[in-house]
Amino acid sequence: MRSIVDKNYYELLDLTPGASREEIERAYERAMKVYGEDSVVTYTLFSDGERESMVRALREAYETLMDPERRERYDQEIGVGGTPTTPRRMEQDRGPRHSPSFTQRRAHFSRFPVVVQYPDSFVTEQYRVLASRIEELSAKEAIKVISITSALKGEGKTTTAINLSYVLTRDFGKRVLLLEGDIRNPALRDHLLIEDGPGLVDFLE
Repeated sequence: MRSIVDKNYYELLDLTPGASREEIERAYERAMKVYGEDSVVTYTLFSDGERESMVRALREAYETLMDPERRERYDQEIGVGGTPTTPRRMEQDRGPRHSPSFTQRRAHFSRFPVVVQYPDSFVTEQYRVLASRIEELSAKEAIKVISITSALKGEGKTTTAINLSYVLTRDFGKRVLLLEGDIRNPALRDHLLIEDGPGLVDFLE
């Protein structure tokens, strides 16, 4: 996982060098929602110092890229110019980038998760942050089981479970067993193209 100092301003905001002012505005607003003081993600995953460092870096990136003169100088410093770099969000045209892993030998996706399609994106980075926090807790308490749940339907339990499992396997070298716990409305089989067969209920019986 790359730290803040290893990323340029475009990478911090998950943009390409050819991004318009409108795209920069939207990217900055999106990033600040994640790192804002009232954000659940900030409260649970980051210390105050980490959040403040990220906010400062995001603000500096935004102010630089929104100022035409400062942006031009910055682009020259990092060697950006000419034809804009192909946007990362379009990388599915070239196919997802893979590295050998336990999960990849077993999973067949109906739609590739965001961490597969866009491995360097802002969203994927947040899954890595979550995985890092889990690793820190595991080192202290030897955590082996993680439950992902929510109060309401459609809040992203399945999406989070799949993406987090993939990141733990690919980026942290973990062996992950992903279990479907929703007995009434199972969704994993639709995402992973799993044929009907014995499941958790059969095992418990």
